[in-house]
Amino acid sequence: MMFPIINIGPLAIQSSGFIIILGIWFGISSIEKNYHKFILSQKNFMTDIYWALFSIPIFSRISYIIQYLNDFLDHPKSIFSPNLSLFDPLSGVILSAILLLILLKKDKISIESSINAMTSGISLFLIFYFISLLANGEYYGISTTVPWGIVLWGVPRHPLQIYYAIAFMGIYFWIRNSLRTNLINDLFTKFIVAISIMFIFLDFFRGDNQNIVGGIHIIQVLGLIALIISLLKLNLKQKTNSTDYAE
Repeated sequence: MMFPIINIGPLAIQSSGFIIILGIWFGISSIEKNYHKFILSQKNFMTDIYWALFSIPIFSRISYIIQYLNDFLDHPKSIFSPNLSLFDPLSGVILSAILLLILLKKDKISIESSINAMTSGISLFLIFYFISLLANGEYYGISTTVPWGIVLWGVPRHPLQIYYAIAFMGIYFWIRNSLRTNLINDLFTKFIVAISIMFIFLDFFRGDNQNIVGGIHIIQVLGLIALIISLLKLNLKQKTNSTDYAE
């Protein structure tokens, strides 16, 4: 079950890229709607986010060029190619996140408040991200006989991308409820707790054999580490608040 191309009249649009763009748009809209709950001095916050977003494709292409420099020296026109396979998205996201931290620091905006403010947008974007993986047939599940399995690469499989998309929908609605009721303290840390538990359980069904070393799912290990650190942080924060209240 893949839909790599969306045909709109005479246009053939790459579905994964289109879905990602939709996810970014909805995610940004969610951040714009809610960030005032976290950022009191609102100047430049959204501007910094837009700069970071615009830098992702630039950093992604530069990172890819560095990795395959000789190929680009032989074909310099490829530097400006719209081919999505000539990007390194992970490096692009990491470098843009570093840029965002630098910009926030320069504008004297709290990093913790900023991360909390972006939580709703991140959770909403990740719904679209896993749908885009489904469109490309990536991050698929192990073979199964369950009636809701989907045929991918000739084998009925767990629709792992759909599991993740549904899980992130639940997390997003929880975040929306938290924003509506103003239960927003440590929102991002609680978000990390939720997605860590999700990855620990759901990645068991992953079937593409990526990120597996010695039979161990690296994503599950990282999820467990993130869960422990996040719970320790929440516990420490609670103890600190209790001490301050007692005094």
